[in-house]
Amino acid sequence: MTVKYHVNGLWIEKKDDQIIIGLSEKGQDDAGDIMFANLMIDSDYLEAGDTLIGVEGAKAVTDFTTPFAGNVLAIHEAIEEDFDLLNSTDRADNWIVKLRPKDTSLFSQLLDKPFPSEDSVG
Repeated sequence: MTVKYHVNGLWIEKKDDQIIIGLSEKGQDDAGDIMFANLMIDSDYLEAGDTLIGVEGAKAVTDFTTPFAGNVLAIHEAIEEDFDLLNSTDRADNWIVKLRPKDTSLFSQLLDKPFPSEDSVG
């Protein structure tokens, strides 16, 4: 089990042949306290760049997109009813989707920390 981060504010955990995507500390910080969430996953397959979720927070209204293409294995539908799950720092609470990615090699290109340093953003 390895966790990496995407610059758009998501954490990505790799477990065997699947990945779990959730809202990272950076995503929480960018949006502020989440007050509304709308899951936007409407098929069994996602392309890289597809919107996973739209959130309304104290600081911003933001759409979070997936960096991976893949088959949808599970969607955390409870977050639409209990937005506070997205404010949690516990990955068991703030995950959004589980995918079987088309290409796992992209995982190695992700960040090791939720807040990228200036020299890691090019």
